[in-house]
Order: sequence, then C-alpha cells, then structure tokens
Amino acid sequence: MKCPMSMLNGVSIKNTCEYCGITETTYYRLRNRIFYGMQVFLSELKLYGNIEVDNCFVHVSYKGVDLQVYDYPEDSIFYDHSSKPRPGRKRGGAYSSQSKNANSICIFTGIDDYGHVTASYAGFGNANYRALKNYIPEGKFLLTVPEKDPFGDFMKPPVSEAKTKPGDQSLMIADKEGAIGKYAGSIGIQFESHVYRRDGVQRKFSPQSHNIQRVNALHRRLKDYLHRANYV
Repeated sequence: MKCPMSMLNGVSIKNTCEYCGITETTYYRLRNRIFYGMQVFLSELKLYGNIEVDNCFVHVSYKGVDLQVYDYPEDSIFYDHSSKPRPGRKRGGAYSSQSKNANSICIFTGIDDYGHVTASYAGFGNANYRALKNYIPEGKFLLTVPEKDPFGDFMKPPVSEAKTKPGDQSLMIADKEGAIGKYAGSIGIQFESHVYRRDGVQRKFSPQSHNIQRVNALHRRLKDYLHRANYV
C-alpha cells in the first residue's frame, strides 16, 4: 500500500523509491500494473440512474519527442491519425480553437448518483458524436436502475442517498446540447441539458432541474492529481 498511497499523494519518484525500498524500475512496473488494474475495473463499471457527464481537457506534452518522426504504436490511445504534430508554442497567451485541437486530450467523464465513475479518452480537441461512438464502450450506461447494485461489494456506499430507485429510467445530464445529447439518443437513454437553443435563442432549465456539480468536482480532483503528480 505504500507505493499507491505515495503516488496518490503526489510524492516524487525518488522519495517514493526511498520510502518503499524499491528501485525506479520496480516503481514503474508497479505503477503500470496499478493503472492497468484501475483501467480494467473502470471498463467493467456500469453507470445508471442520474448520470452527470461532461468533457474535460488535458494539455499534451511533447517533451522529449522528435516531432519529425512522431509515431506511436498502434495499441496506444495516441495512435490517432487526426492528431498532427504541432510546432513549438511560445509561453503565455490563450489557446485558440485550432491549437486546442492539437494540444488537448479530451476525456469524457461521468458519475452517477451511486458513485460509479467513468473517464474515457475521446480523441484530441472537442469530442464529436463519432468520437464518442468510437471510444465509449457499448453498454457502458444502463437504461434502467437494477434491483441491486452489481458493484456494491467493491465500492464504498455513496455519501448522499440516490435520487432514483430500482426500475427507474436512467437520465444523462450534461451542460448543453450537442454531441453528448446526440450520443445519448443513439443509445436510447433519456437526456437533459442545462442550456439549450430553441428558435435560435439560448435558454436554461429552471433552477429545480438537475445540475452537473458532481462531475465538475470529479474534473477538479483529476486535474489536481495530474498537476500534483507532474507527469509527462
């Protein structure tokens, strides 16, 4: 447990190895196994009930990569022909929409009111409908709430009581219409957005409608961890 807790707390590799009494080679092997185990578990996890979803973006670092011979193995998530190597970027200044597509990985995230989470790579830049269909596994979202949580033996109970009960229809909630709404319709799940357009006018649902505060908090925790870990 020493190595995983050190990673979660953002301890440097050198200090972790000294604390755990292992070499850096062993550290990387353990880390890869832990991350792979987490990936397998998350891939089996299903979401249902009130499901808050959104995209978050993480900047790509090309440090140490020769952009002239840029290549990834085919089994890598970065083996994406739509991604082109970018030239060096000067410090400061805001990212434009064009540079965002070359500099940011899109992570499709979701969390339901039973504490189940998902975080899936969805290409570079803003995720469109095709990217969501390609990268989000079939059957990731259940259309109705099951009688018993199939993952209850492996997870902590949610902090707050779920607003749905067995047999209720699942509802996907996002901040706006667009690719996520189209994706929800394609898998037959109900969808609700905070902001939508009717007759060319942007409108909002009433304050009594659902929100996406939990998935926004999930984004914050994820980015805080990446910033603290300072991984390339």
